[in-house]
Amino acid sequence: MYGIEVSKDMFDRVFLKNEQLIRNRDLRISLESIQETEFESNTFDRIYTINTIYFWNELGKSFSEIKRILKPDGIFLNIIYTKEFLDKIIYTKYGFQKYTIEEIGKITEENGMRILDIVEITKKKSYCIIAGNKK
Repeated sequence: MYGIEVSKDMFDRVFLKNEQLIRNRDLRISLESIQETEFESNTFDRIYTINTIYFWNELGKSFSEIKRILKPDGIFLNIIYTKEFLDKIIYTKYGFQKYTIEEIGKITEENGMRILDIVEITKKKSYCIIAGNKK
């Protein structure tokens, strides 16, 4: 299992919490941005992210990198809260980029992936957008 983290503080916390898994090489984490990773092309069968896209500086570049490191028949699971839900939370006014489901669908397809399904997790609150590489 692999993970990346852009924040040094969070990276350190993940390391401490999962030290044994990391030492056993059952978990590998790296301190880097999803915009440009050190992974080789076509590395992963599955990539998932949960509530992280709000903090990505360049959404298109990030999705393009995901497509690059995802195998041709790979699946990308993107779990997000709706823009409308996030607008109701006070702290999301600071540092959050909020997107509609339609905006995420469009950027996904613009970067070479196709939407396979959109699953509503919690009614009008959270969704899982399932995408695959276009063939």
